[in-house]
Amino acid sequence: MKLVNFASFDPVLRERGIRGLAGAGAGDRLVWDEFSGHWEELALQSAQIKSSLGEENKTDELPDFILKEIHPDQTESKSLVKIRRVQGFFRDAVLSSYEYQCAFCGFAVVPMLNASHIIPWSRTTTQRADPQNGLALCAFHDRAFDRGFMSLQPDLQIMLSPEVKKAKPSKMHQVSLLGLEGKVMTAPIRFLPDNAALDYHRANIFRS
Repeated sequence: MKLVNFASFDPVLRERGIRGLAGAGAGDRLVWDEFSGHWEELALQSAQIKSSLGEENKTDELPDFILKEIHPDQTESKSLVKIRRVQGFFRDAVLSSYEYQCAFCGFAVVPMLNASHIIPWSRTTTQRADPQNGLALCAFHDRAFDRGFMSLQPDLQIMLSPEVKKAKPSKMHQVSLLGLEGKVMTAPIRFLPDNAALDYHRANIFRS
């Protein structure tokens, strides 16, 4: 019942018509605010608890965009352990929110899915672990989104860059790109994409 109290503060659940219990109090609000606004701290605490139980999530391969920021001398440092834990938490939270399928095409082979940052890792220090700054995308659409060839409207309709439309047509091009334009992506069961993050992507990443 305590967990259902927290549901009354969750904007994603409210949009789905789920209000939670009416007995939530000021103490519940304090707990919600503490965790919902401090994702990196939450990621580290979660990882530490799992580690103490022998259940730590391990991210064996860090994405290239993270590896580029790590100095060779840090390969065994506490800094790298922290990065692995934050990235592992982010991946688990995002992929589970999208029920382990690509939000754009529905592809559901988990080893080929990525937890994609909407605002890139290198451009934010406050939203690296925030699941609302993430999308579950297959490797193909992750690359297209990361390079600005795709983006999302505020209503989650898929946008294509004009550069994509000028490319030489092929079956892959038609099915995986042109055929998705204007369609609404599959919404997550929790952690809807942050509108400010989507605004940033359209303004700074998308090839308009």
